[in-house]
Amino acid sequence: MPTAATGKTIFAGQPLVYTPISIAKQADQFRNDRGWFGDKDHTFANLPVGRHTFAGVLYDVYDFPTSPVPNCIMLGGNGVPGNLPEEVRGIAVNQKADALFFLQTARIDRRRNSDELRQGKKFEMADYVVHYADGQTVKIPIYSEIDVENYRQSQPTPIAGAQIAWEERYPDGSYAVAYSMQWNNPRPNVEIRSIDLEYGPDRVGVPVLLAVTAATVPASSEQSARR
Repeated sequence: MPTAATGKTIFAGQPLVYTPISIAKQADQFRNDRGWFGDKDHTFANLPVGRHTFAGVLYDVYDFPTSPVPNCIMLGGNGVPGNLPEEVRGIAVNQKADALFFLQTARIDRRRNSDELRQGKKFEMADYVVHYADGQTVKIPIYSEIDVENYRQSQPTPIAGAQIAWEERYPDGSYAVAYSMQWNNPRPNVEIRSIDLEYGPDRVGVPVLLAVTAATVPASSEQSARR
């Protein structure tokens, strides 16, 4: 399976058409104290629901207020409440996209030590797998401490591979933190059928997908760039 390559050079904040993707059918965990990581004092219950702009990207954070149903995607792991799967498949996209944006967080159980940091070691905690309509796939690695950080932090931590998208202070002074990660599609002219979330080769934590959005460059912007 090929690894993600760079497609068009686009960035959050430029004129893009954002289309939030529903995760309702694959949601398997609660953001509140009914689930999360079993950490009842440090949940994501206050993450704004519905359509909101985080780090310049329009996301639709799933919620079903009239019924207590799961509202995020979490993989199973040690200490994770519920009998959650170790892979979640078939998040339907069914459209072309120049980029995908992922609103995510994680529980990081094993951090890089000083030697690993000095050596440039990267832990591939999880992967998104993009399925195209023509049957081809591409893997998007999620590197711990680079593309995502711990859901609870003493101070919100900037990272190289994603932007801080949402933060809120807990009563004890620590912070809930979520990140927005961008992936530029190397095959923007082929429809994306679906996305999977699965563990990568380095099981150093548990990933959480809060929302996902497809983005396209408007035709008018492309035409202007050619002139």
